[in-house]
Amino acid sequence: MVIRFLSDLFGENTYIIKKGLDVFVIDPGKGTFERIKKHGGKNFWILLTHSHVDHIFELSYFAKANLFFNESVDFVNNPRSNLSLYYPMKPLELDSFNILNEKNLPDGFEVIKTPGHTPGSVCFLYMKKYLFTGDTLFSDSIGRTDLPGGSEEKLLESLKLLKGLLEKNPELEVFPGHGSPAKAVNILRQNPYLKGL
Repeated sequence: MVIRFLSDLFGENTYIIKKGLDVFVIDPGKGTFERIKKHGGKNFWILLTHSHVDHIFELSYFAKANLFFNESVDFVNNPRSNLSLYYPMKPLELDSFNILNEKNLPDGFEVIKTPGHTPGSVCFLYMKKYLFTGDTLFSDSIGRTDLPGGSEEKLLESLKLLKGLLEKNPELEVFPGHGSPAKAVNILRQNPYLKGL
């Protein structure tokens, strides 16, 4: 079961999945750490779809957790690229985490590389049933490309990839970085940016 927390910084969605003592956190936004703690759990796995400030604002509160990100370390840490220059957050100390790679992700999670919104943006597919799309794809829109490292060309290629996945799995539950979750079939029907691809 996926639990959604709405952050008060740009209405960012933070998601958690609990499995025994494990808690999987996708994009820990502002104001979500204390709410996540109330759900218990011992082992935290933090998965970042990308490293903009609204999606990593409370990352530092999870020190010593397992952490996966696909951006370069410089991109994650740079206040200009992660936009924390404008919304100051607690300093990140990435060496305080257990950094994961694609080979040691928790069971059930797959990484789909979807650059465009940022150079290292990814989506996470969990148990072939739940897709976390970050700021690449929303229920009725798509991510912007006018921020540091953004690329409209790469985003379009990523959207084609995701459209194919949604068409093959119409019952897939899609959980975007902003806005409401929706089923794949409904996104294909209502999202104007996918229709022309």
